Amino acid sequence: GSEADMDAFHIGQIGGAELILDIDLDFFAPELDYIDNRKKISFIRQLLPEAAVVTVATSPFFIAQERAISFLKRIVL
Repeated sequence: GSEADMDAFHIGQIGGAELILDIDLDFFAPELDYIDNRKKISFIRQLLPEAAVVTVATSPFFIAQERAISFLKRIVL
């Protein structure tokens, strides 16, 4: 998941297949702040309505859980 990958992605690329969206919250770890968090949230929100299944990985060894849950709330609320 680089910023260029997000910019290049179009939902039509999955060709009608059912989308399984795995939200890995370590994407919001401070080390990845070089990609704007608002852009990441917007990208995920665009995919949510298209997903048949959504999973969430909280990644406790890679991101503080308070931060992870805060971003999850920003995504879904």
